Amino acid sequence: MQQYKRPEAIKRMNELAGSRKPFLFIIDYKQQCSLIEEISRIDSTRCRYNFNGVKNVDTVTESYSGRIDWNFVPMSLTDYRQAFEIVKRNITTRQTAEAYGFQPNRSSMICCPFHADRNPSMKVDSRFHCFGCGADGDVIDFTAKLFQLSLRKAAEKLVADFGLSGNPVFPLQYPKIVEYKGQNPIQTLYECSAILADWRIRFVPKLSEEELHPCFVASLHYTDYIQYLIENRHFLTERRKEVQQIAQRIRKYEIDHFQHPQNALAG
Repeated sequence: MQQYKRPEAIKRMNELAGSRKPFLFIIDYKQQCSLIEEISRIDSTRCRYNFNGVKNVDTVTESYSGRIDWNFVPMSLTDYRQAFEIVKRNITTRQTAEAYGFQPNRSSMICCPFHADRNPSMKVDSRFHCFGCGADGDVIDFTAKLFQLSLRKAAEKLVADFGLSGNPVFPLQYPKIVEYKGQNPIQTLYECSAILADWRIRFVPKLSEEELHPCFVASLHYTDYIQYLIENRHFLTERRKEVQQIAQRIRKYEIDHFQHPQNALAG
């Protein structure tokens, strides 16, 4: 079977489909290489298949009953952050707003999609800021909030929608293989992420000379790393103590700056 890169694979599949010829398509996890061949030309000594009766082998084979160990290597934090930077450098919030149906005026203002806005109150350029509700962030934040996606999913959407997929910046997310017992670290991280997102909006400085609120600083400091841990959740059993320490630090911010801290981060 012949190997194809992505553009050649798409062309080959279109050719076979246009000729109404059945074919087998196999792709690797990283979506970097694929095998495509007409059903009638597949050598059964090299590749055997059976898809609901469509098969090239008559003998029944037993399923493998042994243990399969999955070894995953997480994306490094440096590479993870770099992937987001690639998106931010190549796509502005204004371009994104226009692509998703908004029409900025001459002052690059649009009606804010995040609150009932009748008069344009959101500025969109490389970043976005709403002078009405305080929503603020970069192009990935805008897309995530607009479509209710995680930051990673928002970045992947931008990569696909703006044609950056020729050089994928995010590897595929592998299946979850770890079952947690007791306190769930991923739930703790989601709770931390929600609190930080609230702080980032609530305490964003209104004036350039305004002193930064400690909770706003904390939101900037921890958000990227928490998102990185969420995306690499398969390894959280090894970082359970680290997750607890992060939650404790955020809870300390709550205790220091609020009379009634939230109870979500007790674990």
